[in-house]
Amino acid sequence: MQYVSSATFLLAVYSNYVSATKAYLNCPDGQTQPQELLNFVKSQADYILGNNPADMSYLVGYEAKYPLHVHHRGTSIASIFSLHSEVGCTQGFELWYNRAESNPNVICGAFVGGPDKNDGFSDDRSNYEQTEPTLSASAPLVDIFAKLQSLYCNIGEGYNHNESPMPQQKTQRYNQDESQVPQHKTPSEYYSL
Repeated sequence: MQYVSSATFLLAVYSNYVSATKAYLNCPDGQTQPQELLNFVKSQADYILGNNPADMSYLVGYEAKYPLHVHHRGTSIASIFSLHSEVGCTQGFELWYNRAESNPNVICGAFVGGPDKNDGFSDDRSNYEQTEPTLSASAPLVDIFAKLQSLYCNIGEGYNHNESPMPQQKTQRYNQDESQVPQHKTPSEYYSL
């Protein structure tokens, strides 16, 4: 999705240029107007946010369905404040990397790699091509969303912090006896539904 987000950002910028110069884009099917470019930009943003065959937002924490097994150490291992001990590199890999449970921490706003060329998505922590978030994919989204906000929402309207779109998706919660320090236990020993 990093190429999609970058290309979408460039189309938004190019639509500004085409509009300002009163030019147009020649395509095989005819001339394309700036608004048509912006309509395509919006369709790509909608796809990223869940209007896709999987009905899944690829922006973690947005809408009800999003990736739960993000390839990110900070989200896939419980906090030291929950575990009450450090998790070394070997322990992190051996005990946490391949577990089936969802990540104990939700990395809200992370933009994962997304689907394959056939719109397939495997929400698997080891599938880093699809589940790893990157700054190079996320950065263009800021400008894309700002542009769309300026076009489709009135200033002062839109997002209401009292009506947060934060998901109510159930994730595993950590539960441990405070008197015990984990000693090479499996992650499932620390979790309960």
